[in-house]
Amino acid sequence: MVVRWRAGAVAVMCVAACSGSRKEKRDDAAVNQVTAHDAAAGKDSRPVVRDAAAGPSVAKPGTVKVTVRWPKPPPAAFITLPTCIADGDQAATITTTRLVVGAVVEMDGTATANGRNSAQKQPLITLSDCALLPLATVVPVGGAPRLQRTGSRDVHVQMEDAAHVVPTRVVQLPVIGHTVSLDGLARGHYRLVGDGAAPMRFGLVVVTSNAAGVTDGDGILEFTAQPGEHTVTAMLPASGDRPSVTATGKVTVIAGELATLDLAFGPP
Repeated sequence: MVVRWRAGAVAVMCVAACSGSRKEKRDDAAVNQVTAHDAAAGKDSRPVVRDAAAGPSVAKPGTVKVTVRWPKPPPAAFITLPTCIADGDQAATITTTRLVVGAVVEMDGTATANGRNSAQKQPLITLSDCALLPLATVVPVGGAPRLQRTGSRDVHVQMEDAAHVVPTRVVQLPVIGHTVSLDGLARGHYRLVGDGAAPMRFGLVVVTSNAAGVTDGDGILEFTAQPGEHTVTAMLPASGDRPSVTATGKVTVIAGELATLDLAFGPP
């Protein structure tokens, strides 16, 4: 009887010890398996352990839809497009609903302008007999817009800094159908002025390190941006008697969501 009791006791002690050992291992594993969701929901206060090999987490970007308006534009704001302009959406105009087409929009921070109206490294500017189109061209720093002559008239083109900081640069016109590259442009605004026998519409080249582009036929430009607060600026270049105007606003981007921002020009 004594021998059997001792054997049973040993067995009982072994079961208890082994059971405790297995329980301790399960607890260790549980600590390593706490999910970020449970921790955020307050279900578990233990630290979240992530796999270092997965690398740092990157926030999902959001989308910003910017609409530019001019609620009370002066009469000079409504310009008459030259007859030689076939593609009207290339020129800065104001619709009957006061939406601004062809306004330059810039966003700070890490962002990207979307669509065909966004900044390009080598955009094409055409020189016809009466206009330089598009009226506003956006180029990233280091980019070089190309100038192509499509008209037959003898016209000289001058490029000057919008703030008149740098000397005027005379652009050698290409042969009809060929292009010349306007390289070496520092950050800033530049006017391309046609010096012909008849008045010409000038073009504006904006060189920027920000995400930027030009509003479409509905006065809209969209961006993809990282979460956080961003500053957005819209500018409509002067043309003829129409003055240049600007508007600035702020927008908060949330990961994976669409944010909207309306910018309205005031009196010039």
